[in-house]
Amino acid sequence: MKGEIERLEDLRRINPSIRNEEITGLQELKNSLLEAFASATVRTDALKLVLRLADK
Repeated sequence: MKGEIERLEDLRRINPSIRNEEITGLQELKNSLLEAFASATVRTDALKLVLRLADK
């Protein structure tokens, strides 16, 4: 996602039709995803599934 944000920023320098809202929206989405990943927890039922598949 960082690459897409940088690409849009570079493109905006050449093409003024790239709106700042597009870039801001991607940055907000990226921040939201990072917050969600930071608060994610491991579920034991998912862990059991992984272990069962590994045993087969």
